[in-house]
Amino acid sequence: MTRRLCVLGATGSVGSATLEIARTHPSRFELAVLAAGNDDTTMTQLCAEFRPPLAIMNDEAAAQRLDRKLRAEHIPTRVTGGTEAVRTAPLEESCCTVVAAISGACGLPPVLTAAQNGLRLLLANKEALVIAGELVMNTARANGAEVLPIDSEHAALFELLAGNDEFEKLWLTASGGALSKLPLNQFDTVSPAQVLAHPTWSMGPKITVDSATMMNKALEVIEASVLFSAASENIGVVLHPQSIVHALVEKNDGSLIAQLSSPDMRQPIARMLSWPDDNTGFRQSPPKWETLSSLTFAKPEATRYPCLQLARDALAIGGAAPAVLSAANEVAVTRFLRGDIKFTRIAHINTEALEQYAHHAATTLEDLWAADSSARLWAAEATA
Repeated sequence: MTRRLCVLGATGSVGSATLEIARTHPSRFELAVLAAGNDDTTMTQLCAEFRPPLAIMNDEAAAQRLDRKLRAEHIPTRVTGGTEAVRTAPLEESCCTVVAAISGACGLPPVLTAAQNGLRLLLANKEALVIAGELVMNTARANGAEVLPIDSEHAALFELLAGNDEFEKLWLTASGGALSKLPLNQFDTVSPAQVLAHPTWSMGPKITVDSATMMNKALEVIEASVLFSAASENIGVVLHPQSIVHALVEKNDGSLIAQLSSPDMRQPIARMLSWPDDNTGFRQSPPKWETLSSLTFAKPEATRYPCLQLARDALAIGGAAPAVLSAANEVAVTRFLRGDIKFTRIAHINTEALEQYAHHAATTLEDLWAADSSARLWAAEATA
């Protein structure tokens, strides 16, 4: 059966990995909708190669540029733009599978659309579950939508559990990011270029900064809590710089089972594209045995990664707290990448935003968006 794909975030790292799989297996996957932010140059190249019926740009000016380029090259792809077009993207062109790889809170509306319409949802957007996890999962269950995680850690947990919800503890591994060995007294002077030099993964700038602060893992703790109905104390994090073991499940009898593979986003994406079958034909090179002999694990240092505790604080508070944390962090990371604030200020802004706005009302989705907006406005104006 050919799956018609809607790829949200087509120009990013997860989107690119998805397109590589589709490129290799054109009889299995048809690219019906490609959506991106404002990179019309890359989108032009993708439309020329894949000829999707529809391309969507979140930025309307970028959509106009893309449309002009495609018309000039006589590429028949229809182009639309704007946030509403992104929100309804999963409903276009008879898509059956939605790859949600847009980074940030803007990825939530199309995720909800997919859940409301019973589609298969391959989820790489952590913020959707952090901001409105209960709503997304309840909506998916009510409408028969499948939610399959494609970030490496949660995909590994999903596969390890495979319908068995009996566990003592879930363990997420973390690389530690680009600054894992840098002396703490140098953190105040690190540049965006230093932080973006990740040792094992090739990712977008926002998630790479989040890896260095461990906010990425903090969001993953919240995501795991939602996906697997696990309490905060039943989700552990362990530093594993080789990024070979992606997750572990501690069973009730005290034994551990683990998922190991080379650090390549294509593997979890391919696995979930065809789940529960394993017939995409994708096969990466397995880790070398000599590499396995040098795997290391360590407890994250609280002084190096203060953001990690914030996830547990947000889960304990509940309500709008996770949304506030995610929103403040997005703004803080953007400010750091622009050179407006020091790297160490990211954690301080996240902490202060959580203290000020965590108890915001969270009865409806509108409440959550209001909390998100309040945290963003505050983080944007917080002193450097």
